[in-house]
Amino acid sequence: MARIAFGPIVSDARGKVAGTIFSIWRGIAYAKRFSKPGNPNTAAQQLVRNAFARLSTIWKVLDSSLVNAWTLYAKGKGFTNRNAFIGLSVPTEIPGTAIVASPHNPGEFPMLLGTITPGADQFTVNFTYPEADSTNRCRIYTRRNGFNEMVFQVEAINTDTSKVITGFTGTGSGYVYLCKKDNVTLELAASVGGAFSWT
Repeated sequence: MARIAFGPIVSDARGKVAGTIFSIWRGIAYAKRFSKPGNPNTAAQQLVRNAFARLSTIWKVLDSSLVNAWTLYAKGKGFTNRNAFIGLSVPTEIPGTAIVASPHNPGEFPMLLGTITPGADQFTVNFTYPEADSTNRCRIYTRRNGFNEMVFQVEAINTDTSKVITGFTGTGSGYVYLCKKDNVTLELAASVGGAFSWT
């Protein structure tokens, strides 16, 4: 790598010219020979890349409540709402477990997930609110295995303790996500997820 001293005619150079890279590091101009970055394309890299691709597709279909939760989480930090969603969900997406539908929110306690009972083209999810508050709501989402989706199903009210989720055909499985919502501030608590199936 060579340092460069620019003169009055050329004061700056950045980019690639004929196999040489020109750039600036901490205010010092330099040039170096271009070397193609390595890409061993290992099985582990493929798992991570595929997880990124699936999560990027899911991000595009998240509803406004989830996007707003991630925007609040990322506010004042060095990353975007999308980067936070993908970054926290990749470790769980790779092994195929429940992703992080909504992030940790210190002002809201998450739902308590109970039993999930399969049924014919449906399933029943039981839950408990973390505290008795008339403003509590529970937004319920599903993601079928093999699909890049996050489907909003229903918003339960503070007196509900279970919901029957319908609309499935054949047999299959997936994950259900419960996100507690404060109906005044509209903020979501961290999601809790569990596996479900239908027959």
